[in-house]
Amino acid sequence: HRASVDLILTELDRLPDAEELWLSLASRLEGWNLDDGLGPRYQEALKRFQAPGIWDKAARWYARRNYHAELRTLAADVTARFRGSDLFRRTGTPVTVQVPDQPPVNGGLRMVLWADWVRLKALERFPHSPQVFREAGRLVTPAQWQRDFNPAVEARQASTKVIVPEALLEERRWAILFADPAQREAWFASAMKQGTLEGKLAALEGRKDRTPVEELLLFEGWARLSRFERAVAPGESLCRSYPGDGGHAQRLLSLHRSLNGLEASHGAPARALVERAAPALEDPNPLWTELGEMEEDRGRGGDAMAIWRNLLARSPRDPARIAELATLLWDYNHDREALEVVEAGRKALGRPRFYAFETGVLRENLKDLDGAVREYLDATRPEEEDGFYSSFENDQRALRRLAQLLARPRVYALVEKRIRALAPGNAADERTLAAFFPLGTITPPDPGLTWDADTWIDAMDQPNDPVGRAQRQAQKEARRPGEHDAIARIEALMLDKLGEMAPRATAAGFLDFAGQSGVWRIGERWPKARAKTFEAALMARRAELAPAEEERIRLEMERARFLADNGRVQEADAVWADLEPRIGKLPEGSVKLRAESQRAG
Repeated sequence: HRASVDLILTELDRLPDAEELWLSLASRLEGWNLDDGLGPRYQEALKRFQAPGIWDKAARWYARRNYHAELRTLAADVTARFRGSDLFRRTGTPVTVQVPDQPPVNGGLRMVLWADWVRLKALERFPHSPQVFREAGRLVTPAQWQRDFNPAVEARQASTKVIVPEALLEERRWAILFADPAQREAWFASAMKQGTLEGKLAALEGRKDRTPVEELLLFEGWARLSRFERAVAPGESLCRSYPGDGGHAQRLLSLHRSLNGLEASHGAPARALVERAAPALEDPNPLWTELGEMEEDRGRGGDAMAIWRNLLARSPRDPARIAELATLLWDYNHDREALEVVEAGRKALGRPRFYAFETGVLRENLKDLDGAVREYLDATRPEEEDGFYSSFENDQRALRRLAQLLARPRVYALVEKRIRALAPGNAADERTLAAFFPLGTITPPDPGLTWDADTWIDAMDQPNDPVGRAQRQAQKEARRPGEHDAIARIEALMLDKLGEMAPRATAAGFLDFAGQSGVWRIGERWPKARAKTFEAALMARRAELAPAEEERIRLEMERARFLADNGRVQEADAVWADLEPRIGKLPEGSVKLRAESQRAG
């Protein structure tokens, strides 16, 4: 390999910073018989590069040549440079290393996995890392080693376990007790199993200079023992020490809320807790929400609503926050106030149809039926007018509710008035008609069905009220014929309006919608002659909207053929008579030849 080695080493010297090239060349070299040629180069590469592959290659190279001292130095170097997941990404190589300062095995030096040796070094260097402590779970204490040691088994294995001092492991366990819930859970589980938890907590409680770790143990421990009153004081102390910890604040607030039902003295400390923690949190809304709910629990709706106004303090124009506040007020039966929040939000956002379906329900609750119908109709239209095929964007909840309401004469009159007011040649009205169109396609279950989706929903809502379900089922069956009739009349009205508006469409998109959503329904419901007249009108308007004369002539010829095929020869001849001079004005070429040949045919 002499020539190849010389060439590769020259490349490594010439391009010392080309990490990918270095890795590729080093992969070839690490298995060759280079006693000293590659070792110094790895040392330099480790200084320049940080990728895990460099460290793996160095570890494998040292292991092949039994450079155990260098392997141990490499382990110390890894733990000195990296931490967390970056540290353990560099220990994937399954190589072994001799460790003279570990107890010998069968009279010889102890051989352990290099990755486990790195874990021990990391445990020594990082006392407060839960991840490092979890990785150290692969190590064993002297007591475990003595209990499980089997000379015959160890003799057959290439490596053995790294031994970690019991005192070091216990010290690190206590060091992460505050940060690692799993370690706290293990501590509590052990104390409860031994029956010593209450005694330990009482001893901690007697100390005057308690640490945050001890406060946390008292807070969680007394809560586990259902001694909630005694958990409040350490919880308060903990939250004062860490005002920016939203998790601790939320748990203490929940504790205050639970105890508030027994005595009313928890309102003031709960408010102080939230006011102290909120400025330090990225999202304090869960705290404000629960604080307001505390007031609602005590029957103080006005105080609760004043607290909930803080939900919009940071983001008054955030749609999600506005909807969150409105929903919260709605949940606690403050419908009028929820409606005020939505209306103010619409003005701030410039979105007059924001939260339309939910607002319709609020208006229904407030006995404003006219307003509810307007909201439901608005909910059927997407807020961003980006096309006519909005069936996937329509709010199906609003359509379903409108279908239920249409059986009422007053609601039917409102919807009918809205549809009749749509004007031909108005682009906004065209989009509105397209959005309303699904109203005519909703089909309630046939009258007399014994089982349908509504019955299933009702059964899920009221599983223990068969009498009430029977009453509601009877009411629905009595209501269904009226719903069928109202939907059929609305469909007929919309088809008439489509027949009026499509011949004066402002955009080809509306014609596409009319052709795909309206033609087949018109064909089923209108007389054949009227339906064919509608199709011919669509074709005529499409030709008028075409951008180029050649395209307009092509579309007009299609209309003439359509009329002729449907027995309207005179109308077809009139179209061709209009086309002849226009075809003659076309420039010579394939378009003109095709038009003349079709006319001759």
